[in-house]
Amino acid sequence: MAYQSLLVALALFAVLVVRDRWKHRPSWMGLALGLAACLLVQLCLDRSVYGDWQGSLWRYLLENVGYVIVHFLTDVGWDTAARDLYGQISDLRGTQFARDDSVTHATMRFGPLWYVLNSQRFLLWPFLGLIALGIVRALLRPRWVSTVALAALVLTLLVMAKKGDKSLRLMLPLLPLCVPLFSSAWQWCATRAGTRMLARLALVAALPLSLVALAEAKPRAHGAYWDAADWVAARGTESAPPRCAAAYDWATFLRLGAGVDRVKLAAPLERWSALDDPTRQRLREELASLHWLLVHQPVLTAQPALAQELAGEFSVDAAFYDQDEAYELGAVLVLRRQPPAPGDRRFSKFSAGEPRPQHARRLEFRSSGQDEPLVLLGFDVERLDGDGWWWITYHWRLPSWTAELEVRDRVTSPDERNSWQNDHRLAWGAPWPEGGGFLSEGFLFVPSAVDAVGAKRFRPLGGAYRRGELLPLSAWMEVRDRAGGTPLAVCRPGEDAPVAAELSPELVALGWRWTLDGHRFSIDDLACVGSFLLPVHPRAFARDDGKPVQE
Repeated sequence: MAYQSLLVALALFAVLVVRDRWKHRPSWMGLALGLAACLLVQLCLDRSVYGDWQGSLWRYLLENVGYVIVHFLTDVGWDTAARDLYGQISDLRGTQFARDDSVTHATMRFGPLWYVLNSQRFLLWPFLGLIALGIVRALLRPRWVSTVALAALVLTLLVMAKKGDKSLRLMLPLLPLCVPLFSSAWQWCATRAGTRMLARLALVAALPLSLVALAEAKPRAHGAYWDAADWVAARGTESAPPRCAAAYDWATFLRLGAGVDRVKLAAPLERWSALDDPTRQRLREELASLHWLLVHQPVLTAQPALAQELAGEFSVDAAFYDQDEAYELGAVLVLRRQPPAPGDRRFSKFSAGEPRPQHARRLEFRSSGQDEPLVLLGFDVERLDGDGWWWITYHWRLPSWTAELEVRDRVTSPDERNSWQNDHRLAWGAPWPEGGGFLSEGFLFVPSAVDAVGAKRFRPLGGAYRRGELLPLSAWMEVRDRAGGTPLAVCRPGEDAPVAAELSPELVALGWRWTLDGHRFSIDDLACVGSFLLPVHPRAFARDDGKPVQE
């Protein structure tokens, strides 16, 4: 945010230079000296925190200035120069760069008018109306105060529009530029009898409108980090405080207490894939010194290599997740450092001994051209501490051959109106040992679906069963070869013939996808690998009021 204010200050500096020129240079020279002093302080902070004089400043210039220039070059038609600059920036950041005609648009996630179109999410309509009136007055009756503010506001928005990753929080430094425009409009309205009462009513209406906006803003969007930090703090001791770090360090500020030694990691975990080797090694050393680690799930799903790194050192002890409040953040997992042990909850674990799953169901998945199958042994479902969600672990016997396999796994209730979908790469993408062995891979299980076309909200599984104590659920699975995209055939243990070949076409046409011995398939060819009963979560419980259950 400090560097975002720098953008506004530079826009003001440019306008003052144009207005005052050399004759009245003290105005903009004083601003230049103030900016230089602020940058010097920031460089000293970079030196003390990152060990480098330009740590955060250099990253800011690459992330913001560099890519903005790329978009400007693309707009004027200099695509070759834009691609070359994009590649140089990617090299400096340590990320991979693929040269193609669309690469200069890779960072443009939102359109150039995003800030204008979403301004009502940042400011209330009464204030937007007065600011718009102030802009009109600045254009019709120019004055230096309002004109300088308007020019700086336009320049800043033009630069911000070229940055692909946009956020409303980045508009906070623009508020001082809006004040002169708002004041000009308010003064004009307050001095005229016809508009004085209208302006007062607008300000009065701003109070209830602000309360509505605050409720929609979801101020507890990062509340899962607060709850996770409180959970760890309750297990800390001042005599020997455990070391704890978080992927979002700022989200745990002042939450861990004196009984926990809060550690700020050397680099953001969400940048793990883009880090250079020395920085990644330094981060490994810091992770090795921790007792607890708090990380939100998208950081792991987007970077399977990080999940593999943590799987050998950390087990999952608790999870905090409110799908209504923080769908985009995802669940916050509390990881505890401990050596591997039977039955512990890990993202993936290879072993030589065969696990004994709680829900045993031996099925073979055979790949064409391979004699040895991938064998599903079954799965476990156990409750996690924290918000009371579950952890599901699949157990496999691995073949001696290796391949990149994708598992499509799903959990449904009898009505199948909502389903939990968890498509993933086998073993989180990690290559398994030569000669096979056994694999246990675990995932957070929140029995809820997400409405893909509507609001991202909690939609629990179970239907009318939510009025009772237990939900009857079924687990489904399909394994695909990522190289060819073909599914592996589901077979009984010791048999080569696919079970699906026994389905009767006449019965399938009627919706009956069962074999005579009870093997069941979904309409999209996933095999049922087991059924189990799950306690109804307090958030999913539906009171029996005689009416249909609301989804």
